[in-house]
Order: sequence, then C-alpha cells, then structure tokens
Amino acid sequence: MTTIATKSEQLDPIFLEVVRNKLSVIADEMELTLLKSSFSSIIKEALDASAAVFDGKGNTIAQASAIPTHLGSLIPAVRKIIELYTGKMDDGDIFVLNDPYRGGTHLPDICVICPVFQEGHLIAFTASIAHHQDVGGKTPGSTPPDATEIFAEGLIIPPLKLYRAGTRNDDVYQFIASNVRIPDMLEGDVEAQVACALNGRRRLRELCEDYGTEPVMKAFEALQDHAERLTREALRPLSGQSFKFVDYLDDNGIDPHRRVKIAACLTFKDGSVHVDFTGTDPQTKGALNCVPSSTMAGVYYAIRAVCVPEAAVNEGVHRAISATLPVGSVVNPVRPGPVAARTLTVRRIVSVMMGALAQAFPGRVPAASDGQSNFIYVGGYDPDEKKRYVALLGIPTSGGTGGRPNKDGIDVISSDTSNLIRYPIEAFESETPFRVNFLNLWTDSCGAGRYRGGLGYHTEVELLRGESTVTHRRDRHDFAPWGLHGGTAAACCRTLIHRRDGTIEEMPSKFITTMYAGERMEIFTSGGGGYGDPLERPAEDVARDVRGRRISAEAAEKLYGVALNRQTSLPDPDTTEKLRTRLRKERGDICWMFDRGLSYTERLGVSRYEN
Repeated sequence: MTTIATKSEQLDPIFLEVVRNKLSVIADEMELTLLKSSFSSIIKEALDASAAVFDGKGNTIAQASAIPTHLGSLIPAVRKIIELYTGKMDDGDIFVLNDPYRGGTHLPDICVICPVFQEGHLIAFTASIAHHQDVGGKTPGSTPPDATEIFAEGLIIPPLKLYRAGTRNDDVYQFIASNVRIPDMLEGDVEAQVACALNGRRRLRELCEDYGTEPVMKAFEALQDHAERLTREALRPLSGQSFKFVDYLDDNGIDPHRRVKIAACLTFKDGSVHVDFTGTDPQTKGALNCVPSSTMAGVYYAIRAVCVPEAAVNEGVHRAISATLPVGSVVNPVRPGPVAARTLTVRRIVSVMMGALAQAFPGRVPAASDGQSNFIYVGGYDPDEKKRYVALLGIPTSGGTGGRPNKDGIDVISSDTSNLIRYPIEAFESETPFRVNFLNLWTDSCGAGRYRGGLGYHTEVELLRGESTVTHRRDRHDFAPWGLHGGTAAACCRTLIHRRDGTIEEMPSKFITTMYAGERMEIFTSGGGGYGDPLERPAEDVARDVRGRRISAEAAEKLYGVALNRQTSLPDPDTTEKLRTRLRKERGDICWMFDRGLSYTERLGVSRYEN
C-alpha cells in the first residue's frame, strides 16, 4: 500500500469549487444509500446514521448533512484503522469497529470503513457510522445508564476486516449475530453501511477518472487549507481572551440527583482556540462517560456553528482547535468505564461550549436548547405477534431550541449535535405492543424572553399486552436549559409512570424498569431557554401565544407583564403598561447574562449550586 505525496498549491478556484461540491454530493449520496437500504426504524425512519469521506491520511474532506456527534466521532475511527492496518490493507477490504476505546463512541454506534485505491495507491476512505437498534448487553437497546463497566453494555467489536479483498468475512458476521437480540435487523443495517461505503468508493474513483488522481489529491489539501484560513481569521480577533462556563448533568446514571459537573475554559490565541476541561468531574460510576472522540465532536460542532458556519466541513477547521481532556474525567474516561449514555454528556458539552461562546460572540449564540436526548428503549416479547422486539420509543427525541437573537426558538426539533427526525408513531406501534395515547406541545415549557424558547412536548405511552423492559435515558430533570440576556430558563423535564395499582411514580431522568400491560408512561420534555427581556416582547405576540396555548394566561401576566381581556384574549394596553412598569421596578435592571433557573435541590429548598 502506498499513498500519493502531494503539496497544496494554488489551484484553479473553479476546479476547487467543482471538487468541493462533488465531494459534498458523494457524502450525501452515501448517506442516502445507507438510509434507504437499512432495516431498522432508528436508521431508516429516525435517520440515526452518518457518512463521510476522508483522504488517505485520515483527514475529513467531506461530510453528509447528518449528525454532528457521528461525524466528529468518525475521525478517530478512520485513524485507528490506519494505525493498525497500514501495510495490511488491500483493495476490496472493508473494516468494522465499535470499541469506544479504540476509535468508537458507544457500542450501538458501529463504524464501517472502506479504503479507496486508485491506480494501486490509497487515495481516500469512505466511512459511515450508524446507531444499531441492539448490540446485546444487559438491556434491550444496549444503552443501560446504570452499567458500571462497558462489558455490560453489549458486544464490543475491535477493528476487524468485515470484507477481505472483496470477499465477505462470514466468521465476523456470525460472531456479531450470535451476541445481539435481533440478528437479522443488525446484519441488514451493517450491509446497508457496506453499500454506503462501496457507493462512495465508486464515486471517488469516477472523480479521479474525470479529473486525474493527482489534481484531485491536490484539491483535497487545498480545500483543507482554505477552511483552516477561514477558521483562523474568524478566531484571531479574540486573541488573548478567555471565557469560562459550567453546566451540570442530573446524575451519574446510578445515583439520582447526584450532579456531574462539566467545566470548560476557551482561550483564544493567534487564530486558534484551546478548550480546557480542567475542573470537570471525574469519570462517573454509571454510563455517562464520554470518550475523546465524542467529546471533540461536540467541541468541533460548537466552534464551527458559531465561528465559521460558512467554512467547508473538513480537517482544516479542526487544525485551529485543540483541547485539554483530563484523563479519568467524564470527558476522557479510562477503560472499562461505561459509556452507553454518552449522548447526554455530549449535549451538555455543547451547552457548556455555547455558554462560553455566548460571552465571546455576543448576539450570535441562542439560549440553551432542551439539552437532552429522549432515547427511551423498550424491549420484550409480544405475546400476540409471538416475537421479540426492541425499539426506540416512537416519540420525538428532543424538545425546543433556545430563543435566538432575532427569533423565537423552534418547537420540538432535534438540535445541537443531534439531527434526528421522529419516526412515525404508526411505525413504532406496528413494531411493538405499545400505543401512543397523545402527543401535544407542553404549555409553558419554554423559557420566557423577548424571543421565547421553542416548546417541548407532553405525551403518554401505554403498554397494551405482555411486559416490557424500559430503559429511560434522559437529562434536564434537575437542571433547566438556561436563558440568555434576560431570558428565563425553560421548564425541567418530567417522567411519570402510572402503575396498575393506581399509584403514580415520579421518576428520575435515568432508570430501568419493567412495565406491565395497562401501565402508562407520561413524559414531559423541556423547551428552550428564553432570549432577551420578556417585558420587551410585543404584547400582541404574547397574546397570540396564549391563544395558541403555547403559554398560559398566568405566565403572560407573571413573566411577560401582559394583561389580557378575558372576553377577547387581546392585550389590555393600559393595564399591561402599568403591570410592566411595576414588574420592571420590582426586578430592577438586567445585570446578568444567564438565568439557570432553580436546581433540583433549590426546588426542594435545600442549597444553591455554585455557577
């Protein structure tokens, strides 16, 4: 195996733009191939999969419009294959892995990586990562938040050859299938990833045949250099400045309400930024730990989204970013630390990054999003269908986004490092013995502001027959999404279980339980924080929100200072002006940037967590 040595030089900008767009199309076509070929609902309906293209050195050169957590996490996976198999790769080889401590993220996310050879030279890699419905472990869905070792979370796949020189390695397939609950589904999804990789390989070869291998290789380098220049230019004005922020996870996955702190300090210097996570809590006993691949995916996403949204997504952006990840911390655990619920930690890493960037780039960053991923897995045996099932609950995985500097937040949408859609309730109900009784916007779930946050939702899911293991993996039950520049924090999430004996259990954000026929789970998911002074929101907008049941009349009066005519539901101008004058006087001038709301212990009247 040899690689072509190239040197970035001044190339025709039209040619570079053609190559850049072709690479983007290749990545998106790979993604589409994967989604359209997959078996499981979590991939084909929720779109929980991503594809990307890398150069022969393992540098990102193009990404599909997919999931930022996945796309950033593919980088170490490809580089691990290069590290282990340099000199041992053949044309037609395809690799597979999911080990978080050897290039992976968490066990359900399986990476499939294909080297691309042209004229005997290694020129690139095509890669995908997909969240598989089940990879074994102690609970259906393979995301137990209370696992204390990674070995309880499912099958660990080291970097292996799935195909050897074009021939399928059936031994690997059989080994994987023997360790999961629904092997046909997993095999179908892996083969969809193989199709994705092969399609990308074919398209890259066509690109080289059309324009020549050497010019295309030079374009790869030039595109990365251009993205690096854009990134450094965007960061350079902040040289010499540092910005800190802290946020919390509700618990460690085992001990309810035992908070986990994530702290970051962003230091800008000469066109670069260094992110120091010193002060972050040690790795957790439960499965909230986040290996560096996932941590850095959150870091890359936040920097690019805020600082250089116009730059191409490739390794050039990452060259300007470095990080300190304390070994043995929740953002850099040591083996065999459990990682099944690391998605929640990535979301909180993004929250911390955005809190720091809001100080660095005023007027560019929205208030906090709902900041949790509502991944609730159910699994068991359906006595009517006489078959096993494992499924993600057929409800949205996220709540509302934060209010923006010039617009309200968006209701019930996957945001930040996630980019999923809610797969249809009908698909969920056809695959499981559950029924979704209702799904509504949750009134008053958003933070108040000149631009309010988007709303979360309220839903109820009922088990119709048999019994089912429920793995509940959420956050923001204890720490609300923060408001910004005078906006208030959003509501915290809640989960209730209505048992057969009539009791109602208020559940923590992470738990595993058994539900029985006739029992119901009621779920409230937070909206986003508010942005700006709520007393400056036009009274007509507040009245419209009340009529649309986005906020209550009580919230309109208490938070926005808007008095409504009970007969017309229109604002009463005179009463509203008097009310707002009184509320401004009682509150005083806004002298804070963030409103975190009340923590769990404060709501109980115990003590205040430090900022």
